[in-house]
Amino acid sequence: MKTRSKYLVNIFLFSLFIGMTPVIMLGFFSYSKASVEIQRKVNEGNSRILEQTQFRVEQVLKTVDTVTNQFIHSPLTISVMELEMEKERYQDFQQIRDGLYKLQAQGLGIFDVFLYNIEKNWLINNSGFFNKIDKESLDLLQDYAQMPAISQWTINREPVSGDGDDLVSVKTVNLIKRMPIISSNPDGFLVSKIPIHEIRKLLSKNVMPGAMMILDADKRVIALDGEDVEDADMQPGQITELLQSHTEEIGSFETELGQGNVMLSYRQSSYNGWVYVSSVSIAQSTRDSKAIGWFTLVACLTICALTLIIAWLGSRRIYRPVRKLYTSVLAESGEDSLLHKNEFESIELSVQRLTQSKFRMGNQIEGQIKLLKEYFFFKLFQGDLRRKEMEEGLVFHGLPAELERSIVLAVEIDTLEGTRYKEQDRSLLLFAIDNILREIVAERQRIGSVIIQDTVGVLIDSAKPGDGAFKDWIFGLAVKIQQAVRSYLHIKISIGVSREIRSPGAAPAAFKESQEALKYRLQLGQEVILFIEDVQLRSSGSIQYPQETEKELVEAVKSMDAGRAQEILHRFISEVTDNKIGCNQYEISLSLLLGEMVRLAKDSGLPWNLIDDKNRSLFGELLHLKTGLEVENWFCDNIIFPVIRFLTQREETQYRRISDEIIKIIHADYDKMLTLDACAARVNYHPHYVSRVFSREMGTSFADYLSQYRLLKAKEWLQSTDLKIVEIALKLHYTNPQNFIRSFRKIVGMTPGQYRTLFR
Repeated sequence: MKTRSKYLVNIFLFSLFIGMTPVIMLGFFSYSKASVEIQRKVNEGNSRILEQTQFRVEQVLKTVDTVTNQFIHSPLTISVMELEMEKERYQDFQQIRDGLYKLQAQGLGIFDVFLYNIEKNWLINNSGFFNKIDKESLDLLQDYAQMPAISQWTINREPVSGDGDDLVSVKTVNLIKRMPIISSNPDGFLVSKIPIHEIRKLLSKNVMPGAMMILDADKRVIALDGEDVEDADMQPGQITELLQSHTEEIGSFETELGQGNVMLSYRQSSYNGWVYVSSVSIAQSTRDSKAIGWFTLVACLTICALTLIIAWLGSRRIYRPVRKLYTSVLAESGEDSLLHKNEFESIELSVQRLTQSKFRMGNQIEGQIKLLKEYFFFKLFQGDLRRKEMEEGLVFHGLPAELERSIVLAVEIDTLEGTRYKEQDRSLLLFAIDNILREIVAERQRIGSVIIQDTVGVLIDSAKPGDGAFKDWIFGLAVKIQQAVRSYLHIKISIGVSREIRSPGAAPAAFKESQEALKYRLQLGQEVILFIEDVQLRSSGSIQYPQETEKELVEAVKSMDAGRAQEILHRFISEVTDNKIGCNQYEISLSLLLGEMVRLAKDSGLPWNLIDDKNRSLFGELLHLKTGLEVENWFCDNIIFPVIRFLTQREETQYRRISDEIIKIIHADYDKMLTLDACAARVNYHPHYVSRVFSREMGTSFADYLSQYRLLKAKEWLQSTDLKIVEIALKLHYTNPQNFIRSFRKIVGMTPGQYRTLFR
């Protein structure tokens, strides 16, 4: 049988999962950690380079600021600012111009320096001395004068002289200083101009990948790493927009710029508010991490390949015993449905079936053992076991061979009349009572129980010391049983208790004693607990049969008086049970009464099938009854009432037959001389009996019925014939016509003549 190795595949896949998952996770986290670490290092490097660039640029700017401060605070500068530009003061103005040349000569990249006097309206710069300034330049200078700061860096384009006479536009960074510094209304100002390319030189000294730029406080581009701002590939406009949303002085963030993602780092100067920005491509900064990623991928694939080989070999080795067991299961079951399941599902199903089979077999064995034990006690109580069989049964069922103090209880249902149960429920009720006994009597005390016909027998053993204590314990136990049965089943039971026994061999006699004790319920009533030694002590030994009561009962039955017969029967049973006699004597008295009732039924002509339609044993049924009420009901239902019904029916039939015969005679011979005696002789009954029967059936006497019938015939003759009244009277055997007329008028209310006249 070809099978699929599903479990082998599962083991293999699970081994791959266990082996490869840590490798893949380790490779992934290693690559992620390395990428993050490299990016962090790059960002830190960019931040340091950006900081160094800021330091270089600000060092130049601060140096320019310092030397210009020294210049404007020199006595010469202060004194010249108070002079008009005149020829007489040329020497002083020349010295100022020389000072301006010295500022440019200090190697700070200063492109031009000019000194402007607002009040005197003169200007000194590289180009010379200007006593009057054109309007365009004047407006620009006036704008400088309006700046609120005493010292400020700005961006501007200025006209400068080239090698010829042409002017070119050069973007500069200007340092504007008011003079005097502490005055709110300056007299003039000094402007130092640094070309953008000087600032750009400082930016080009950085060695980091990417680009760098400087923005002023208003986020306008000042310089871009080695390039002109207008031609920059760095998209400064987009960068300035991004920086507008970041208010921190130092920071970095990743964004999409141009054709890819970049990391932007920025620093804002506390000196002049400029912002230093560096832009590094993410792809360029993670180039090393990609190399690490490829190396990690190759290493992980190598390890996974080794794991694949090891997992396959290990899975086959682990699967080998499972395969043998699975093959064995398939061979044993022979079911094709197992081929569609994996190995362990098939094995599990097989084990479940074995377990279920074992459980069912265990239940069957347990049930059989229980039945065997019940059968053992059934034969034990019936006395059908030989000594050897009894000893083997005791050993097999784990029962003691010797008992301490034991008795046998016989439990029987008193009656089912007045309950919700029917006679066919008796077996189930006995089974329920047996279960209640098992619940109430402890297992160590209950040796065994069995249901025999209508009796539940149970053998109980106890170590209670003393006769009184043991008997009281048995009585209390019996009371609990009665209460439980009454509570759960709502029926009454009686319990018979045998004498004490010391060995299981005495159980048959004890069971008979307990059943014998229950027979005394005829005298003591229902729901009683009867100890055999107590009820036998009550027996006097002499029988007193109520002969006179029996005769009264026979006469009541013959007279068909059912109520009186039932009353006398109740008195008979009371007289029998009130005597302190043994149960055998009870049975004899009841048997004598049954014999007399059967003889009465036969003498009455009662068909036997009306009493015994199923070939029953009447004596057996009678002796099986348990209470006086049951005996009374049994006699009434089976003997007395059937006899009375038969006699009543027979008498009614006979009365009807006699009455019908008399009526026929009257209708046939009404015109003859008829008497009661003559009619009674014709039906072979006594006249008095015929008179009583006829009156009972017809509701009138013989003479009245005869007179009424003759009167009816007279009416017919008066209406349909011409017979004379005298003739009619003679035909009806009236000795005197006047008697006929008198009788007719008395009954009809008119004379015969008047009647004929009225109806003819």
